[in-house]
Amino acid sequence: VLKKRSFQKQIVCNGKLRAVVKSDLAFNGSGTITAIHIHNGDRINKGMTLAVLDTKEAEIELRKSRRAMAKANIDLVDKLIGQGYTADTTAVPPTILQNMKASSGYESAMDQLERQLANCYLIAPFSGRVANLDSKIYSRSTDKLCTLIDDSYFDVEFSVLEAEMEEVTRGLQITVSPFINEDQRFVGEITEGNPLI
Repeated sequence: VLKKRSFQKQIVCNGKLRAVVKSDLAFNGSGTITAIHIHNGDRINKGMTLAVLDTKEAEIELRKSRRAMAKANIDLVDKLIGQGYTADTTAVPPTILQNMKASSGYESAMDQLERQLANCYLIAPFSGRVANLDSKIYSRSTDKLCTLIDDSYFDVEFSVLEAEMEEVTRGLQITVSPFINEDQRFVGEITEGNPLI
């Protein structure tokens, strides 16, 4: 017997998972990789050291930077004395001190000093899972060491037919089921649409 009642319409689509936060990680400098602390598939935490470059070249540059820093410090003191101040910078007005530091090369020497060894360490910018790690110890650093994916949250990208577009709106609750286990269900919601008009 036919009866009038609400009909639950279901739209079934295939889609792909896309990581919301994903980054290709590489060293800021070049050199020989001396340590890799990760493997593909590892779960890592933000701030963890992933790999290390040979620090010999950086240590040489660091010594150069320290010498440049010492010279810049002497030049700064000379400028202070030339302006009638003492080597004690507490009595110097901040704007004058800032100008003298800039003109003596003190600040650029300080920046270079801080940067030297930091470039030898690759630090995880966020927590996630390691993928696409191809580099080996004692190889030269390349453009990319690995990819880091935050696998705690994903977007699902899928397409719908033009005739179904009116029924798909932002905020609509959806259920996602992976092909490998269709009994497993995840609930989400539509966050954006990209209709072809």
